[in-house]
Amino acid sequence: MKIKNKPVETLMSVCLIVALAGSLFSLAGCARPSGEKDPLKAAPVAAAQDASVLESQKEKLSYALGMVLGNQFREQSVEVDLDRYVQGLKDAQSGSQTLLTETEARSTISVLQRELKRKQTSPQAATTPTGIEVSFKLDPRLTRGMYMGDRWVSPPTFTQVGEGKKVTVEAIAKGLDATGKPVKISPEWTPEDPGMVMVTPDQGDAVKITVQREGQSKLKVVSSGVSTELLIKATYQGDTLQVEISQ
Repeated sequence: MKIKNKPVETLMSVCLIVALAGSLFSLAGCARPSGEKDPLKAAPVAAAQDASVLESQKEKLSYALGMVLGNQFREQSVEVDLDRYVQGLKDAQSGSQTLLTETEARSTISVLQRELKRKQTSPQAATTPTGIEVSFKLDPRLTRGMYMGDRWVSPPTFTQVGEGKKVTVEAIAKGLDATGKPVKISPEWTPEDPGMVMVTPDQGDAVKITVQREGQSKLKVVSSGVSTELLIKATYQGDTLQVEISQ
C-alpha cells in the first residue's frame, strides 16, 4: 500500500542521488590506497560499448548518474533491487505519490552510509585474513651470478634443487583480506611427516623449510582460523634432491 505524502520534487530527487554518490565516493576514497585506480575510471564495461548512442547532454547526464552509482554499488557491495530503484526514480520525477516520505528516504540512506563507514573503519575488517599466500625465495644461482637482491615468487608450483641429500627453501606467508590486500600474520607451520619435512621456526611469517629425504608430504599453514596446504614432493636426481612445493 502506498503512503500518501507530499510529492518529492524532481530537483530534490536528483540532489539526493548525487549526494548518495558523493558519499559513496568519499567512503571509497578513504579506503583506497594511494596509487590505486579510481573505480569509476576502472569501469570494465564502459570501454567496450559505443558512446555514440548518447546523443544529447541529457542522455549523457542520465547515463553518468547511473554509472556513478552503479560503480559504487559494485565497489561497496551494496545490493540494490533495480526494479524498486527505477520505480523510485520514476515516482519522484513524475511528482506522484511515493512509497517513502522524504524523511524516510534520507533516514534509509543514512543507515547505509553509516554501515559503509563502519565497514571501512573497522579494525577487525582491516586485519582479519580470509586467505593465505606463501612466497618462496629464488635460488641466487638462477640469476646467473649477478646479484639482483632477494627475489620472491609465489607460483602454483615452486621447484628447487639442492646440492646434496637435503634441500632448504626460505618461505614467507602473508594473509589476504576479502579484497585481496595483504594482511600481516604469524601462522603455525605443521608438517604431515616431520621426518621428511622440518620447518624452523614452526611459527611466524618467515621460515625455512628443510626437506630431508625423498617422498611426499603435506605442510599446513594456519593463522586466525584460515589455512592453506602445501604439497611437497621430493625425488633424488642422481646425488641431488629435487623438491616441488605446490599450493
